[in-house]
Order: sequence, then structure tokens, then C-alpha cells
Amino acid sequence: MDYTQHKKYLTGKFKSKQEIIDKLKAEGKDDIYHVLSFGGGTQSAHLLEDHLQGKIHYDYIVFSDTGAEPEFIHIVEQGLTTKDSIKFLAANGFPGKRSRCYFCSFNCSSNKAIGMDWEEIIRDEPLSFLKACYFDRRLREVIRSGEKRLNSIPYFHYSRQPLKKVFKKEYELATELYGNELNKWLKEWSNYITHKYIVNKER
Repeated sequence: MDYTQHKKYLTGKFKSKQEIIDKLKAEGKDDIYHVLSFGGGTQSAHLLEDHLQGKIHYDYIVFSDTGAEPEFIHIVEQGLTTKDSIKFLAANGFPGKRSRCYFCSFNCSSNKAIGMDWEEIIRDEPLSFLKACYFDRRLREVIRSGEKRLNSIPYFHYSRQPLKKVFKKEYELATELYGNELNKWLKEWSNYITHKYIVNKER
């Protein structure tokens, strides 16, 4: 899938690395650093490995220890404390919350300042909210089918209820307004995954 055709890229929410660098330079910011935010996931691990092997370069490695609260971020090269790191993020206009991912397990309600607020996602990215509801439902369907095994049934919401039940009215309104876009997205990704992992494998 060509990322330049993604709706968020076309509307300016997403930018390529070079576009971000060009914008910063146009604003007179010449000291530009490349930072890897390492959260312990597969993608982070691959990027860190490439960095260590010299395939790509990062000026700083920021470790996001999502198992700690509130000590969740450490800029290790400078020996900064958690408080220093958070001050740095705030002073430079970076988000201070743990994650901007629409299906992060640290997303909460507005009275908890850990991840993004579900209310914020619903307000600013209703289609992302519908995607989160889809994954939330599919997780339990896969577990109950026996295809995957977990010790407990997963839920995205900390109350251990389906997202679409917790935000019933919001879900119904988002479905009415963006249901067609969700179905289009599901079809595109289903075709992409089928072609990449099934069709190509059979050749």
C-alpha cells in the first residue's frame, strides 16, 4: 500500500521523514536529531538492531518502559531523569502521554492521564475509534476460536468491556458517519494481506 495515498498523508497529518526535516530547516531549525522511541515491540526491536549494525543511524535512543508508572521514559545517552525527560518533551511541544496509537492498551478515559483518552480519539479520529472497536472485537473472536491461546480474554478498555458497549452512542454515531470508510479500509487490508501472505506463498 502506497502511504502517499493514505488519507492522513493527503490531509497533512502524516509526513515523510524528509518532509519533516525540510519543514524544520525552513523554520530555521538546523540542529535536527534522529530519535528512536523504543517501546519493546517487534518494529522497535528491528530498528534498534539495524542501528546497532550500522544500517541506520539514530542520535538518541529513547526507551519507553510501558510497565512502569510514572517512570516511563528515559533518554539514556544524556543520563536524564524521568522528570527531565518529561520537561524536555513539554518544552519542545511533544506529546507527554505514553502512546498515540489508537489501540494501545494504555488508552484510558479522560480522568486518567496515561495514554490517549478514548474521548480524544473519538473526537479527533472517529474512524480510528471504529478500527479500535473492530480489533477489540476480533481479538476475543480469535481467542474463543482456539486459534490463539491467552490466559485471559483481552479487552482494549480497562473496564474489561467491549469498546462499542462502553461508548455505545459514540460508536453508533461514528458507524453511521464513517461505516463505509471502515468497510473500505477492511477490504483494502484484507486484499493486501491475502495477496502478500497467501497468494505469494502459493506461487
